[in-house]
Amino acid sequence: MPQNLHDQQRLLDAGNDPQLPAAIGTGLDIDGEYPFETLHPRHQVRRSRAALWSLTEIVCSQGSSSAIKRSTEPIQHPISWAISSQFGQEQPFAEIEKQLARHACLWQSFKMATDYEKFYRENRHGLGEPTSEFVMFFNKSVKEQSEVLDVGCGQGRDALFIARLGHSVTAIDLSPSGISDLQSDADEEGLAILAEVADVREYKPRKRFGIIVVDRTLHMLNEGERSAVLGNLLELSKPGTHILIADERSNLPSFKAVLNASQWDWKMTLERRGFLFVQRD
Repeated sequence: MPQNLHDQQRLLDAGNDPQLPAAIGTGLDIDGEYPFETLHPRHQVRRSRAALWSLTEIVCSQGSSSAIKRSTEPIQHPISWAISSQFGQEQPFAEIEKQLARHACLWQSFKMATDYEKFYRENRHGLGEPTSEFVMFFNKSVKEQSEVLDVGCGQGRDALFIARLGHSVTAIDLSPSGISDLQSDADEEGLAILAEVADVREYKPRKRFGIIVVDRTLHMLNEGERSAVLGNLLELSKPGTHILIADERSNLPSFKAVLNASQWDWKMTLERRGFLFVQRD
């Protein structure tokens, strides 16, 4: 399972790796079309870690060994591979269950308690390049300058790219260091970015936005908070607004439920591999 922020980001960003087959391009896709045994060893490691990561979240949310077994039966080999790679030995499935149950909440603790503030202080531009799907969207689908909201912007890997295209960006994050780094870069380049320290659960700006970017932020919240926050973000839209979400694939159905319950109609423009892009009619 992910041991640090770099591991988590590599898994989430696996879709940006041109050497990975598209069917398993995301670290969250454990149902890829390519048989495990046929993958390059490096890809086996990534698939295995992704499978373990996904299943530990199931354990945390359901706390049931039967849920573990049901979920792992189709992919016992990758899971065994992941366990042995983490603990240095091959183990039978019964032992795998025990390991998953014992270590499951490490993932939950990691996900909820990662010290981004410390990470950003120690790693300038620590999360790397902007998300490729967002790059493609802005390069191909956005023809006019827009007011953009970047939710959970970190140090601004997406916000900086977007502002360099001429858009006006409001970027929010809980981390003062991340916001400071972003604003410093924006000021140095003369970019139209307003970076604010804010909690997305309480954020209530007075303006409306043409594009709202939510890059791997909602999965850090619990289920109720995720739905409430997305509902609040919909209130910041206007006719024609695009909402671009990158998150765990398992969360997409609940996001679509929030959209379907909205007072406005939303047209889906992209749904794949943990990405959900919609536009308000």
